[in-house]
Amino acid sequence: METAPTPATKYVLILDDNEPLAGMLVSLLHDELPEHRFLPARTVEEAQLLASEFTMDLFILDINLPDGTGLDVIKQITSRYPIPAIAVSGFGNEEDIQRSLDAGFRMHITKPVNVTILRDAIDKLAG
Repeated sequence: METAPTPATKYVLILDDNEPLAGMLVSLLHDELPEHRFLPARTVEEAQLLASEFTMDLFILDINLPDGTGLDVIKQITSRYPIPAIAVSGFGNEEDIQRSLDAGFRMHITKPVNVTILRDAIDKLAG
């Protein structure tokens, strides 16, 4: 059972087109950080809609998406909402990581995602 949001609740958008992975991340992170509310999106359009409906505290974005890239999303969304973001990608060489940081991500985590590393990153960026 999900806890009701409180004034201290942090809203975290998770954008990943892999629905099972996004669902697993939401479930695991909710168990690790029950004071946060994790909102999944599968497309850029869904992410933009959620970002306009909720005051987000953090974005976790996949890079390769069917209707765009996380690099484009971070530029579009953070130009309107200056919120920290974590890139989560299957691409993890030095150039990929630098491209993410240059686009505006604060951190880059390579898939497969280590939930402990992601949880620590969320704690650091969203409080």
